[in-house]
Amino acid sequence: MRFMLLVSTLLFSAGLSACESSPRATSGAPPEPSVSSVLAPYLDAHGGLEAWRRFGTLEYDLRRGEWTDHQLIDLKGRRVRITSEAYTIGFDGEDVWITPDRDALNYGAPPRFYSGTYFYFFALPFVFADPGTRVEKLEPRTLDGKAYDVLRVTYEAGVGDSPEDEYLAYFDPETKRLRLALYTVTYGRAVEPGAPPRYGALRYDEWQTVRGLLVPEHAVYFRWAGDHLGERRSEVWFHNVRFDRASPSPEQFARPEGAVIDAKPGTS
Repeated sequence: MRFMLLVSTLLFSAGLSACESSPRATSGAPPEPSVSSVLAPYLDAHGGLEAWRRFGTLEYDLRRGEWTDHQLIDLKGRRVRITSEAYTIGFDGEDVWITPDRDALNYGAPPRFYSGTYFYFFALPFVFADPGTRVEKLEPRTLDGKAYDVLRVTYEAGVGDSPEDEYLAYFDPETKRLRLALYTVTYGRAVEPGAPPRYGALRYDEWQTVRGLLVPEHAVYFRWAGDHLGERRSEVWFHNVRFDRASPSPEQFARPEGAVIDAKPGTS
């Protein structure tokens, strides 16, 4: 697992037709490899990777329409705990679990898929520096009449639950801030060799500065229509963002008695 699972116009299943997510995953504390010169200017514009790596705890309140929950992330071990009135989901470093049962998450996708989806989008572009991630700079592309720097992000074999995922990240060439993330979703599905990627789109509209890091406050999901934004799908807000240098205690992510494990696709 890379960092929990995260994406798109691709349908994970019929029930995912309205879902905007992209499964990435991780297990254990990620090492700290050197950052490529390609990625470094964009990380610096968002507060810098060194500053990001100083923190052990991240939490925020997520709002998408009427849907709200609270997400707690162990940034060093990449454990997760998500709580709402209807469900609690956790990643304890080995398994993703949910209580009271899988049906409590009315998302159209498995708890394992959901558990890291919004963290990954929140944590861009910092998670592009995770181990096993490949970054290359493409020719500039135009969005709404403006040219953007574009980075293509792919993953090494065996990285995460869906190593065939792909991102195209559009950055403002002047501010170096992230504006748009195009993404595919390959979680739980076979990818035909040579098939062109089909993208969904997340446009970052509002940012907030927390503990010196520039992180999202409001973003909007769209369908991607070849070379431009198509139908608007939904929006997401990140409120009450908190970073702390100390890591949360592992006990907060432990699977409670009666919780159901949501297995990785292809496993029993």
